[in-house]
Order: sequence, then C-alpha cells, then structure tokens
Amino acid sequence: MYDARDPKAAGGRSDLLFGAIVIFVVGLAFVIGMKGPELFGGGADRGVASTPTADDPALAAFQDKKTRRYINALREFDADEYTRLADAVDGATDKMDARLALFEHNEGLLRRHGASLANANARHFDAMLSLGQKALQRASNSGSQFCKGSFYANADRMSPRQLRRLGQDLVDSDELYEFGIDFNILMIEAMEDARTNPANYGEMQPKDQMAIQNMAVSLMSDPQIMSLAMTAQSGDRSALNNVDVCKLGGSVVRAFKKLPQDTKGRIWADAFREGAKSLDQLGLAGF
Repeated sequence: MYDARDPKAAGGRSDLLFGAIVIFVVGLAFVIGMKGPELFGGGADRGVASTPTADDPALAAFQDKKTRRYINALREFDADEYTRLADAVDGATDKMDARLALFEHNEGLLRRHGASLANANARHFDAMLSLGQKALQRASNSGSQFCKGSFYANADRMSPRQLRRLGQDLVDSDELYEFGIDFNILMIEAMEDARTNPANYGEMQPKDQMAIQNMAVSLMSDPQIMSLAMTAQSGDRSALNNVDVCKLGGSVVRAFKKLPQDTKGRIWADAFREGAKSLDQLGLAGF
C-alpha cells in the first residue's frame, strides 16, 4: 500500500508531481482563455510605438484602468505586439468579445516571447505565486464552483460545446478576468526585465532535485493530495467530491514558495526552456 511518508514511495512520483505543479503554476492565468498547452515561443523584433489615441481600438475596447495599464505596458514592451492586440480587438462586438480577443492575443504573445522568461529573475516567479495564492484563497472562501472537485470529476468527458461554455463562463467572471490581467502585467514586467537584465541560474543541480523531492514528500502528506493519489490508484472518481481544488492549489503554491530562491530560479528557467524546445519541435514557435 502507498505510504505518503515513505520517501521511496514519494520519490517515485516526484517527477510526475513536479511536472503537474509546474504546469499548474505557469498555466494558472491562461485557463481563462482555455489555451494552457500553448505557452511558449520564440522571439520577435521590437518595433517603434506611436502614442495611443483616444480612438485607438486597443484602448477604446477597454474602459477599466487595469486593462489599460496592461495595454500600455504591452505597447512599451513591443510595439508590434501592441499592433497585433489592436487588430485583434478591433471589431469586437461587446465586452466579452474584447476579453476573448485579448486573451487569444496573449496566447500568441507567449508563443513568440515566452522563451525569454527563462532569463527572468526569480522574484517575478514569487510575485506570480503570491498573486495566485491570494486568488485561490478568495475563490475557496467564496465557494466557487471551480474549486469543487466534483466539477472536475467528469471534465475529461465534456463535449466540445460544454468546454466552450466553460471557457465562456471563465471569461465572464470579472474576478477571474482581473486576475488574468494582473498576471499578464507581471508577465510583461518579467519579459522586459529578462531582456534588459537577464538572469542566469544555470542548470538544475542535485540539491534542487533533493529540494523538489522533499517538497513532494511534504505535499503527499496533504489529505487532499492523498485523496487524489487514491483516486488515481482506484479509479473511483467519487473521491474527488471531497477535494477543494483551490485549497489544494494553495498548498502547492505555499510549498513552492518555501523552496530556496536559486532553486526556484532554476525551476522557472528549466520549465520555459523545455517548453520552448517542445514548441520548436512542433514547429509552433514564433507564430
């Protein structure tokens, strides 16, 4: 029988757990656009931006200060990306259309520039973790349907229509939208910092693997993660009914935040380097 306290048992699952955690942390914001698997990309040339005007579609489509702050940050980072966003939102029929266009542009932005995040300082990773932790706590406290394990019990059996409806529900949520914009602002700041002050944490080291394994052992003792492990072994999806996915995510984020700073830097860099390689092999980088 599996014992979460046994380092050998946990060690056998640490790579899978680590991969799942990285996907969770990196992809948290982009579930809004239902585009999580396409996160990484190559570089793009920086253009020369013009001053935005009141009738500029990239700004006219959004009246809230937070989104406009993101758009202006994007413009300063890369004028070509600013133009792409303006083209994407031009003609949006309503607020939801504009939001979807923004997050679809964000997908392409990550494909084109995501690889640069491998050179971002780990403090940006910490900021994203803190933002995610607060959002998960708020969602759990509010009893959001997206925190209920029962909601995901049959997620893999959803029809394309149900998945589209889910994506629409996510975008319709003002709270999730604001989280996505906050995350995007942090992402742009990380990309800009990586370009002007690149960090180099080097390759993963044995001490990093040890830290990750210790984190895995700690997480495996969490009752909700133990419940998920039992579900995976037994195939009984009813066990998910007792899982608060947002609390589970909070546990993961807290564990990550406790890792040594240089280890987090190497995890961050390794995740984006490998992601960029994967997209290169698929011929998707730079599109």
